[in-house]
Amino acid sequence: LLRVLLRLQGLVDESGAGPALSCNFAATDGRSTVVCRYSRRMASGTLHYSAGERYVCVDEDGDMKGTESPNPRVAIVASEPLTRRPEDWHGLPPNHILSIGPDLQLDVLPISP
Repeated sequence: LLRVLLRLQGLVDESGAGPALSCNFAATDGRSTVVCRYSRRMASGTLHYSAGERYVCVDEDGDMKGTESPNPRVAIVASEPLTRRPEDWHGLPPNHILSIGPDLQLDVLPISP
């Protein structure tokens, strides 16, 4: 992940597009997922995540159930909270990654390129 960010920074610098860079992206191997919120010298887009026992559709909306569970069975990452209960969502800080393991263990870690 850090190599990708360094490469992106190099491409921006080489192109003369300026020092600013902002990107949100996710990568997965089919079992684990890493989600990145990164910015350099500019504001970055937002990312939010929620985890719980299940997500249920309610009309045109939805709810994450069991968010207090120590053993979540579902995790969702989105640019904005997707449910009617914003308190079920956590903002991913700029220049951090969210690591979601195969067992749905969620870890928030700083990026240090």
